[in-house]
Amino acid sequence: LNIYFNIYNKQVLQVLPLPLPYTITAFQLAFGSLVIFFMWAAKLHPVPKLSAAQLAKIAPLAAGHMLGTVFTNMSLGMVAVSFTHTVKASEPFFTVLLSAFFLGEVPSPLVLGSLVPIVGGVALASLTEVSFNWFVPSN
Repeated sequence: LNIYFNIYNKQVLQVLPLPLPYTITAFQLAFGSLVIFFMWAAKLHPVPKLSAAQLAKIAPLAAGHMLGTVFTNMSLGMVAVSFTHTVKASEPFFTVLLSAFFLGEVPSPLVLGSLVPIVGGVALASLTEVSFNWFVPSN
């Protein structure tokens, strides 16, 4: 489903003017919120009972996910869908990096070794990508 979602976002970004990545993300968040509120109202899914401490722990995750969606939508406006997915393939590298930084987890040599082909592949694909432009959306 993710690839169809991104292809459709790309089509919308090619037709409508900027700053559409932010607008698309806001509409996606609003629609998702309406769906879950309907599910709660119709008792199709129970309303979660969360404490303030739980909400405080969830908030940074939600913000990070939202930023990921914004950056994906921005990327779709600047490069091919395939290149966006290629760059997203580097997520394991950043997961290891952020886990080490925030959680103090030291990756094993096997984990580090498994990242070499990922980072190398993304770097190679990035060096050979011809449609990338920092400022002008692609067509």
